[in-house]
Amino acid sequence: MSAAERQLFRFALRAFERLARGDALGLARGQIAFGLLIGALTGVIRVYGGYPEGICYAILIGNALAPAFNLWFRPKRVFSLGAPS
Repeated sequence: MSAAERQLFRFALRAFERLARGDALGLARGQIAFGLLIGALTGVIRVYGGYPEGICYAILIGNALAPAFNLWFRPKRVFSLGAPS
C-alpha cells in the first residue's frame, strides 16, 4: 500500500467516524440513520425482491418508521448539559 493510499484510507476512516458520531455537515444522527436505512432497504429490495425500483418502497417503509426515529434520536437539551439558563 502506497503512502497516498494510506492517506486516503485514513481520510475515509475519519470521515466515517464523524458520520457515526453525527457531527459531519451538521447532520443529526437520526438523519444519517434514516439515510442508511433507506440505502440498505433499497439494496435488499433490488437484490431479493422482484422490483427493480426498490427505492420507492424503501422510502415508504422509512417514512413509516419516521416516528420511531424521532423517539430514538431525540436532540439533547441544553439545560441537561449543565449550561446556565
